[in-house]
Amino acid sequence: MKMKLLFFSVFFALFSNTLVFAQEMFVTATRLRFRDIPNGDIIDLIPYGTSVTVIESTNGWACIEYYQTRGWVSLTYLREGTPLLKKMFVSTTSLNIRNTSDGIIIGKLPNRAEVTVIIEHHGWSYIRYDNQRGWVSSKYLEP
Repeated sequence: MKMKLLFFSVFFALFSNTLVFAQEMFVTATRLRFRDIPNGDIIDLIPYGTSVTVIESTNGWACIEYYQTRGWVSLTYLREGTPLLKKMFVSTTSLNIRNTSDGIIIGKLPNRAEVTVIIEHHGWSYIRYDNQRGWVSSKYLEP
């Protein structure tokens, strides 16, 4: 019985389209649809540049963990490695932080605030400031 189980496990690993691993990747879509099952209902939208842990992948879909919830995303919009990290300073009196590049304001940054730019995308920067993350207009940041 153990031999049959071992054979089946090796056969499945070699000839299926499923890979099982734990790998850190980051989101390359502006807002990646996080689903309950591949092509299923949307649970949430994951912002560009967010780091996620890929648990397994199959047929172009990745099972990931995001905020302690498991779900599925398209592998097309994930990239290995780390996103851009650079220090920049706010160059205007007050700069709005948004939840998405065209989203609601979730905070404000003071003049000369030092931020860490994680991703730059079409004139917007996804930044970290203290314990807050969000999107700001790139034109108001300088080295």
